[in-house]
Amino acid sequence: NSITEHAENNQNIGIQINQDQLMADFLKEKQNTISLQQETIQVLKITITVLQDEIERLKTM
Repeated sequence: NSITEHAENNQNIGIQINQDQLMADFLKEKQNTISLQQETIQVLKITITVLQDEIERLKTM
């Protein structure tokens, strides 16, 4: 009985560690996605600025 309980406890601990690792991996990927989105936003802001400048230049022609 005690051996069985130990085995079950060890298995549960293993499952918990695996779940924690999966969650950590998921959160890391989520953070990477957010970082890429922030970089994309910065590029888009620059693009908008360049386009606004071009519009102003064309207006004066």
